[in-house]
Amino acid sequence: MWGVRTTLGMATSGWSVAIDSPSKWGGAAAARWAALRADRHSLTPLLRLAEQFEAAAESHRGIEQLANCDVGLHVEIARCAENVLLSRVLEGLYDPNRAQLQYSLRREGRAANTAVEHRRIVDAIVAGDADAAQDAMLEHLAAAEASIRAIVSGTSDA
Repeated sequence: MWGVRTTLGMATSGWSVAIDSPSKWGGAAAARWAALRADRHSLTPLLRLAEQFEAAAESHRGIEQLANCDVGLHVEIARCAENVLLSRVLEGLYDPNRAQLQYSLRREGRAANTAVEHRRIVDAIVAGDADAAQDAMLEHLAAAEASIRAIVSGTSDA
């Protein structure tokens, strides 16, 4: 999509990772716009989803539930941005990339770190701080990418 690869798969010489994608710029834009546009009513589901992810991460309920909560939170951020096109684009990107997400969440400590990152994003949106929301989203997506790269390369970094 738009000439950017968003895949995690086996290449002939080993694993290939390319995560710089529309979900990265779209997620950052969604967080920014959500902070500028969200009203109290639209924040309720967003706060609930952040809490559900935190509870799932603390209880170690499983990768599938964590992934569902994660995708739900990101899509809800796009909905709070009041941008129907962006919301639909991001929804479409998460389905084929769910394996990447699950892969990232399998990394030791990643679910707990993701919960903290999500909370920073949501808190910035609730505070109406567009710059902080965008920065927190970019940091979150970079951390997820670093986690996948570390798993793929077999290193303990990230």
